[in-house]
Order: sequence, then structure tokens, then C-alpha cells
Amino acid sequence: LQINSMVANDEIEIADELIGKAIADLRTLSHNLNTNHIKEIGFTESIKSLLNQFERAGKFKVNVINKGQDLEIADDSGLIVFRVIQEILNNITKHANADTINVFIDQQKDDTLIRIEDNGRGFDLQGKEAKGIGLKNMADRIRIIGGKLSINSEINKGTSIEISLP
Repeated sequence: LQINSMVANDEIEIADELIGKAIADLRTLSHNLNTNHIKEIGFTESIKSLLNQFERAGKFKVNVINKGQDLEIADDSGLIVFRVIQEILNNITKHANADTINVFIDQQKDDTLIRIEDNGRGFDLQGKEAKGIGLKNMADRIRIIGGKLSINSEINKGTSIEISLP
């Protein structure tokens, strides 16, 4: 009877820990969906927070290389870029079968470059995967704010997506 009680206590502790992690993840997710949160902590910190979530899930190793100053993108443009980056990361999760994500952020005086790379399965840029509405919508959203989205992918070598902004 005492052994069953110890096992039950261990299971309760594990369940309590999992619930605590779920609550923390839900809190982080709700902050990421809140546009004011992005303005409050800044664009770069919002991106780092999002990437930390992906790494904490245990499926990816995430590297962030931030050249120069923290990236700040004004007003609604920052929210659009943030949502596109979320979509890119979700696509990596769903389709890439990757274990590493590299994010390069480089803001110069006149332009900004954000490059997200994975070491996943890649895809044929001329195939049906490349012609999906999701990729087109991301490119259209970046174009609306005056930027450009470029995709490079090679089968079994991964994918690189660049967002360049004026």
C-alpha cells in the first residue's frame, strides 16, 4: 500500500510539473499574439521569445545571430513581419523534418535582412509545394510593406527564406 502511495505521489508531481509548463507556454503564446507585447518588449526580443518556445519544445536547436543593433520595425510593418516569421517557423515544424533553425538578423542604416534557415528535407522550388497559397501569401504580405521575400531550397539540404526590408 505504501509503494502505491509513493507511485501516486510521483505521478501527481509529474502532472503538476506538466500543468505548470503548459500554463507558462499558454502565457507566452498569449503574449506573442498580443500586438502591444511586441511594441513593449521590442521586435527582436519578441522574435527571440518565439524562437525560445520552439527550442523549449525540444524538437529544434535554434541559433539567433543578430548583427549590429536590435531590430526595430515600426508600427504595423513589425507585426506583419512577426506573423510571417511565425508562419515560416510553423511550416518548418510541419513540413521540413529539420532539427536546426538558424535566424540571422542584420539591420543596416538603410535596409534590414532577416534570414531563416533550416536543415530539413527541402523542397523543389518548381514543384507543387512551392506553388502553395501559404508561401504566396507570405510574399504578398512582405511586398505590401515594401519588402521582398526570397526562398531558396534544395532537396535534402534544407530551406532558406530571406525577408529584406527597406
